[in-house]
Amino acid sequence: MATSNCNIRKGYADVIPQTNGTLNVIRNRNQVAIKSIDQISWYVGKLSREQAESLLVDCVNGTFLLRESPRHTHYAVSVKRDIDSYKHFFLQFNVATGQCYFGPEQYDSLDSFVQYMGTQPIVNHESDEPICLLFEYSKFQDIVEIRKRRPSQPPDSKRGFMIKRGVFHKTWKERWFVVENDVMKYYAKRTDEKPIKTFRISMATDVEHSDVDSKTNCFSLTLPYRTFYFIGKSSKDTESWMNFFKARIEYWRALAMNS
Repeated sequence: MATSNCNIRKGYADVIPQTNGTLNVIRNRNQVAIKSIDQISWYVGKLSREQAESLLVDCVNGTFLLRESPRHTHYAVSVKRDIDSYKHFFLQFNVATGQCYFGPEQYDSLDSFVQYMGTQPIVNHESDEPICLLFEYSKFQDIVEIRKRRPSQPPDSKRGFMIKRGVFHKTWKERWFVVENDVMKYYAKRTDEKPIKTFRISMATDVEHSDVDSKTNCFSLTLPYRTFYFIGKSSKDTESWMNFFKARIEYWRALAMNS
């Protein structure tokens, strides 16, 4: 998998459930200014792409680390995108000036780059679906302990017809939806082999009832880069889809808090 350039934009902060059921949005802040790469907890040293992927294999989707390329004079940010799917992005660091270049962005210091990465930026990789850099990988984490703390996993597959609101023309059309391993695909017809669109619901942050366009049985599914609107076949069908998405979101949040 080739290392590539990227476009980045500001994403969502950590979303941590509170005891009263509300959500508290926090930013990742460093107590001590970062002046050298060795101070970054998610810097893992000189590793190949394959070695980096082996470190990320048991991590939550969206986990990222910083490494030095063993064959090139540059650093790279490696991200776990999905099961057996990873991306690697160039990071240029000028030791003399302390400046960093990540995608089109320039940072005056290594510390400002680390602070920005703590805001969960979204990486646009060529024509692929945007990737949200959610969780910093810590080289001190104990994979065995993380596995022990993992919550039980709810069903990760579901299929059925729903009416979906278009992103540009805002028209409503019935589509056939298939969710498998947290990857959702929707088709114009149930018999179609090629989906219209594919996206990962593991990045979803919220699901709730919606009255958009004054529609009944309508709900929204929020991702960092877009909010989807759906209508179930009935109120019971709508609740079924919402409960499915809620269970998946709670599962990923629990994984994030245990990692």
